[in-house]
Amino acid sequence: MSAQDNPGGGTRPNRPLPPELRFLVDLPDLKEMDPGEFRAWEANYKTLVQQHAALMREYGLDSGKILAWLEPTLRACEKEMRKCDAAQEKEYQAMADSAESEHKLFKQVDKIVTKAHEARPFDPQVQEWKEFVDEWRKHMPKE
Repeated sequence: MSAQDNPGGGTRPNRPLPPELRFLVDLPDLKEMDPGEFRAWEANYKTLVQQHAALMREYGLDSGKILAWLEPTLRACEKEMRKCDAAQEKEYQAMADSAESEHKLFKQVDKIVTKAHEARPFDPQVQEWKEFVDEWRKHMPKE
């Protein structure tokens, strides 16, 4: 393990961390945070590291190395979150476009089948189309 892999800067302490330093190991699920929550968590985490620097030294932890390691790691995480958000937004837009296209198609098919039903109400093929459109209508948003 290199020094880069151990941002604490020293060996693991033989004693458990006090409650004030539990924030170092009790990390939230960063994948579940939106960018605003992430930035707030990051600012708070840095503040806690700075506030508890003396206590961290007592436990063999180097707050400076933690902060030096944390910065590029968090920037990379934030960059990936932005990519994910952009991809998600693109997916949402595609879903909306698809739903809009389906709705337009439904309206056209409904017009055609309605006219066919008015012209030939007892034709078995037209009745089947009408049943299909009526079932499809149940899955369309109300206008």
